[in-house]
Amino acid sequence: MTDIIKGYKAFHTSDDGGLQCRNMTYEVGKSYVLNGNPELCERGFHFCRRLVDCFAWYESSSRICEVEASGVVIDGSDGKSVTDHIRIVRELDRHEVIDIANIGKGCTGIRNSGYRNSGDWNSGNWNSGDGNSGDWNSTNYSAGVLCTREPECLIFDRPSGMTLREWRDSEAANLMDGIDVDSDLWICADNMTDEEKAAHPDFATAGGYLRRGIGKLDFAGWWTKLNDDERAVILAIPNFDADKWKQITGIEVS
Repeated sequence: MTDIIKGYKAFHTSDDGGLQCRNMTYEVGKSYVLNGNPELCERGFHFCRRLVDCFAWYESSSRICEVEASGVVIDGSDGKSVTDHIRIVRELDRHEVIDIANIGKGCTGIRNSGYRNSGDWNSGNWNSGDGNSGDWNSTNYSAGVLCTREPECLIFDRPSGMTLREWRDSEAANLMDGIDVDSDLWICADNMTDEEKAAHPDFATAGGYLRRGIGKLDFAGWWTKLNDDERAVILAIPNFDADKWKQITGIEVS
């Protein structure tokens, strides 16, 4: 009997009021089967085992459904999973989402671990903004108290002249988001070696096996793929420090 894995899937609302993910509309109570093997971020029905992980890719206002995966399931290192057989069990109401997604108490936002936050992603208390680790802030990303303006962030341990939001919107940050992680990878049976087949005798039934990654960032591979202009963008990061860059990434620059 195939194991059933319970999880959660986030949706946008389609033009006709349905549950939409990418270019497909789903209905509660129905099952969907993929013709072929699932592949993380490429093909298949994506979901998260933990509800809170849905908000790494979807807005906090997204519609959340409880789902069941009963086919091949591939888990990524970032909380995302994919399957070739999914059933949409039911849609959760807003109160259920808040209760499950928050670690803190009395919060009306999403993914809060503090106390009585109305914003999202706060670890402090009484914040109405987002991403605050301090208290009573109406701004975002503040470690202070009673702040209304986003603070300047440190880059290479020195004041940078930009906020965390500005950094995350920068070209350099966008380039660094492309650093690959050595994560779990589904290997199809046709691509398995004899040694892999011997170590995973159930590959014929499953159609392959899941090769477990080690979760390390591939800084070297990422740097090799950058062209000269892209490397110049990285080297122009405020306060760029070659020694600290090497300490963090292992990459030596002149």
